[in-house]
Amino acid sequence: MTSSKTNQANVLNQIKKQFGGASDPLESILSSISDHVSLIDRDFTILWANKTVFRQFGKDVIGKKCFEVFQGQKGPCEPFPCHTRKAFEDNETHFAEKKAISASGNEIFFHITADPAVKDENGNTLAVLEISRDITLQKMFQKELEKSEEKYRKLFEDSNDGIIIHHLDGKIVNANIKAIKQFGYTPEEFMGLNIKDLHPEAMLKKSKRAFKKIQESGNVNFEIDFIKKNKKVFAAEVSSSMFDVADMTFIQGIVRDITKRKKVEKEKQKLIKELNNALDEVKQLSGLLPICSYCKKIRDDDGYWKQLESYISKHSDIQFSHGICKDCIKKHYPDFDK
Repeated sequence: MTSSKTNQANVLNQIKKQFGGASDPLESILSSISDHVSLIDRDFTILWANKTVFRQFGKDVIGKKCFEVFQGQKGPCEPFPCHTRKAFEDNETHFAEKKAISASGNEIFFHITADPAVKDENGNTLAVLEISRDITLQKMFQKELEKSEEKYRKLFEDSNDGIIIHHLDGKIVNANIKAIKQFGYTPEEFMGLNIKDLHPEAMLKKSKRAFKKIQESGNVNFEIDFIKKNKKVFAAEVSSSMFDVADMTFIQGIVRDITKRKKVEKEKQKLIKELNNALDEVKQLSGLLPICSYCKKIRDDDGYWKQLESYISKHSDIQFSHGICKDCIKKHYPDFDK
């Protein structure tokens, strides 16, 4: 204990020499710093700390070990490399990110600079100045970002539609499993393709028009044919959008195979056409027909009396063939009825 107090006294005396004998040198030097600042000797004892440290870890930190106060440990921060120990060993400044436990028991993350600030006449480090910047919020944001990225990655990979990401020059840089299987390539093969390799030649002009539109508006929805590795063509609905990452522009296309839908629509249109043709061929008589009770002529819409067969033929597809029944033969052609 006596040796430790002697070391501490030597450190403080050296500080006074370096900073001109100011009555309270550390306070005057570091009062403007809002980060956590502490001075630690070779025994890892905290010799001095600013008010930010007091607020976070309590006012009784002076004289305690840094690993005890900041890490809640009973010994030095091993087996992990201790940045403060490194500064003592090589007289160099070291940086690290570490987790600490506040007086209230909360986890806090710091970016730490361990600087060999106090040295003896021979250049050996007597005390290390630790400056710790609270990066807890950044860590929390990073964690949430990673969760968001993981969520996006899961949505990306588990999508029922193919998703393809490519450069403005068309070179494919990423794709989900669905897209790779959709086109029948291996992942390695697919990443070496250009988006134009996925279209039949007849679709290239349409693809260029869509590409031009997305550059103008930022997104576009359209239908186009694609071609698989086995040369089989399929129809797809595409939703494309443009986005920037690190000063680079990419296009993401969501490809939905609509082959079955197109087949159903085609069959539906065929059926509708057949029904319309059938309706055109069918003419129906409906309503009341004014007919003469004697001659059996029918009065048309214009008031003219028409022969029954003439009226029916005009308003339907029925055609009449004429003959003479036996009763009429007897009546009109008695000579033939013998």
